[in-house]
Amino acid sequence: MKNKIEFYSVKDFKLLNLFFKSYFGKYLFNRKKYHRYSIFGKSSIYKSIKMRYQVGLTKVVKHQNKFFSCISVPAYPSAAFDNMRAKGGFNFGDAGTDKKPFIDLILLAITSRCPLDCKHCYEKLNVNNGEDIPADVWIRTIKEIQNYGVGVIVLTGGEPLADFHKTLTILKSIDKNLSEVHLHTSGTGITKEKAELLKAYGLSAVFIGLDDYQKEDNNFFRGKGAYDNAVNAIKIFNEAGILTCTNICLSKGLVHSGGLWKYLEFVKGLNVAITHLIEPKLCGGFNESTNILFKEEEKKIIKDFILEVNSNAKYLDYPLVYSTNFTENKDNYGCMMGGLSHLYINSKGYLNPCVFLPVRFGNIKEKSFLDIYKEVRKAIPHPLKECAGDYIPLHAAEKKQFYEFDEVKDVWEEMYK
Repeated sequence: MKNKIEFYSVKDFKLLNLFFKSYFGKYLFNRKKYHRYSIFGKSSIYKSIKMRYQVGLTKVVKHQNKFFSCISVPAYPSAAFDNMRAKGGFNFGDAGTDKKPFIDLILLAITSRCPLDCKHCYEKLNVNNGEDIPADVWIRTIKEIQNYGVGVIVLTGGEPLADFHKTLTILKSIDKNLSEVHLHTSGTGITKEKAELLKAYGLSAVFIGLDDYQKEDNNFFRGKGAYDNAVNAIKIFNEAGILTCTNICLSKGLVHSGGLWKYLEFVKGLNVAITHLIEPKLCGGFNESTNILFKEEEKKIIKDFILEVNSNAKYLDYPLVYSTNFTENKDNYGCMMGGLSHLYINSKGYLNPCVFLPVRFGNIKEKSFLDIYKEVRKAIPHPLKECAGDYIPLHAAEKKQFYEFDEVKDVWEEMYK
């Protein structure tokens, strides 16, 4: 197979040897560059490995002689991985402190254009609505972000393939020695030639939106033709040699019917490396649909599924399953929005703490990224024990598609008590 992927358990001796060599050799003895590396404390190597087991990250994907361990960490070995390590990117236990002045992953909605009309789209209000942010503003902003420190830059939308020239222009400008670049897409409009250009310009991974293994159910959420476009895109990106993954916005029906296992079997057959499970949230197209929120019953099914797939040797050659919602639940890292781990800039240029938390802090057309980000960091001093994307919309005085920070400041402060 041209785009060969292999899966390794972190218990594998060779892989552990690789990790220990990197931690105790390259990073331990170059203290000038890697002074934020910690052997003891909240972010020690021992704590990191222990937490990986706790959140179900007990296997990694090998692709083109690099190891991918989760969606928010650059592949190892790479210059981007080393940059992350030097700037404290692995110090998750110290998020919000000077030991982790680093954004793990930032999503940039570089276009509002999209040919689809997905029911659950978090950018619903902005899609195909008004002018987009010019490429030069994005390029300037990305340079600021990279100078500050970011591990993975995700180009999203809208549909980034709908404005392909702009996507290529932005992709080409990104320093791949500082950050890895991923693409989030529905797959609509991809061709072999476009995929090869994305690969040539430095794209490391692509996450294709595929919400169900059954065509009718997927198209119910995304529109006619979405299923075929997504499956075709998976095949094309695989042929281009790009790490190929899926994003799935979960439904209660899929979770309770055993559909997660059928979905996993389906994407395994398509050579998918990682499947990212996403819980529906009260924003965008689901702004007022409180019945879509998952309860503890659904969350437990997802947790058990993740731990089984990633830990059981029986499923070693199945895609790595990842869920930000599980990783950031109250028993693990906690909500890491606002740059503690991840951050979002929407298609109109506003900084939001998370794609699912439409609270606006400032616009990159009007202010520098760092000036806005200082306000974000001040408002988000440390991780929360519950999802802010659930809390704010449920407790705000008025349901809206987006909020200015001052409008929800009282609710925000209550959330941090």
